[in-house]
Amino acid sequence: SSLTLLESIESIAIDPPPPAGPKNSAGPKNSAEGSPLSFVTAGSSGLLRRWVAGSNACLQAQPSPPAGIVLPGLTHLLHCRPSPPGIGGAARPPSGIGGVKGLLLVGVTEDHNFLLHDASSLHLTRTIVGYNDEITDLKFIAVPPAGIPALTAGPAGQLPPLGIPPGPAQLAVATNSDQIRLFDLRQMGCRLLLGHTDVVLCLSASKSGAVLASASKDATVRLWDTSTGRAVGRCVGHTDAVGAVAFGGKEGGPPAGMPHVLVSASKDRTMKRWDLTALFGRGGKRAAGRDTGGGGGGGAGGGGGDTGGGAPVELPCASTVLAHPKEINALAVSPNDKLAISGAQDRVLKVWSLGGAMGGSAAADALSIGAEALGVLKGHKRAVWACAFSPVDRVAASGSGDMTVRHCFGRRGVLV
Repeated sequence: SSLTLLESIESIAIDPPPPAGPKNSAGPKNSAEGSPLSFVTAGSSGLLRRWVAGSNACLQAQPSPPAGIVLPGLTHLLHCRPSPPGIGGAARPPSGIGGVKGLLLVGVTEDHNFLLHDASSLHLTRTIVGYNDEITDLKFIAVPPAGIPALTAGPAGQLPPLGIPPGPAQLAVATNSDQIRLFDLRQMGCRLLLGHTDVVLCLSASKSGAVLASASKDATVRLWDTSTGRAVGRCVGHTDAVGAVAFGGKEGGPPAGMPHVLVSASKDRTMKRWDLTALFGRGGKRAAGRDTGGGGGGGAGGGGGDTGGGAPVELPCASTVLAHPKEINALAVSPNDKLAISGAQDRVLKVWSLGGAMGGSAAADALSIGAEALGVLKGHKRAVWACAFSPVDRVAASGSGDMTVRHCFGRRGVLV
């Protein structure tokens, strides 16, 4: 017999037969007798499907990703037995079908990642990244993955039971890819955040770490819940690659940890401020997002592949300014959310007022960017590629292709 699967098949894993049962005269001597042969296929779609030999019926299949998201294809697939609990950070899979009870299915993707699935349910339990390629940006995240408690210091500063000091729980990494890799720093499991359609250029994490912003060559900014890995927001409005994105330093509520300011800058020479209130419903309840994560962090709640929930919320643009005559490379917001600084290919930095903080009081001005720059900071001889505010002083610093780092004080507008 033959099956038409409508995809290029790269690998097949045949399920082992059920274990032998007790011998008795009333029934068969082996429970495997008469059991149909089943197997799992992997290929260009990036999804696993279980089939029964001699039948055209699909016994099990992973859910398809949301519209517009393309999964990397799978090139290899095999069964393996997981480590005992507590070794390698992998959670034991639940019991399931016949001979695959307690087994894992390990898949290898065409972009060099290992995907560990529960062989019974085909649920993705863990992702191991094999190759990062060029890293374009990375950010520490204080919030741990869902289902894993945060680490806190013990009495008198003693380390917690795992022996790991308190600190950032995750690391978000943008590479030369449309995926974002969210590593669990304690177990080095990884979740792949899928949604962008072109290379991700930069990241920004909110002060609490609850929300991650990513900017891409696909001209969009996306917001992610760092606990669940779900896409919760999408910013559309730029007409070219978005090369810089930044949250402000203030947060409030409801709910707690909601950032007040998000700005982005693009190759289209504009800087935009986005209205974040659309992320939250009545009473401060966070809007539902779609889970497009590609794997768990290797612990409770670390699974991926759940495509439930609503689509990411479309965030309105609150204000736009034509900030520079050339492509904008860098952006930063001051800790008090009153100022933003931008750096571009024109070798200068510009300082902007945010939200009427420099004297405006109208409600319509609350989410604005000043129409004119407060200051133009000159001194670099080549394009500006990085800028940042000090968290404690009225100082900003910038880095350039001229191999210098310069800083300015207060609002003087002079680089020294």
